[in-house]
Amino acid sequence: MEVIPTPKCHAELAGEGVEYMWACSKNRYRNLSLKEKKGKDKFTEAVRKFLSVDVITLTQIRKFAKQARQYLIA
Repeated sequence: MEVIPTPKCHAELAGEGVEYMWACSKNRYRNLSLKEKKGKDKFTEAVRKFLSVDVITLTQIRKFAKQARQYLIA
């Protein structure tokens, strides 16, 4: 395993668009109704659902990685 340090306070430089993926998951979670995420079990189930491969597809991952690389170039 290799650790590549990035500058502090620059989430965009975290690598391979991980911040964009996290934001995508958070946005989808926020669109759930309160009934669907109230309670520990429902919350855990919702979080796992929105962090799954079904929500963040390979195509999206590639787009986010491209976006992160373009940010680094600029």
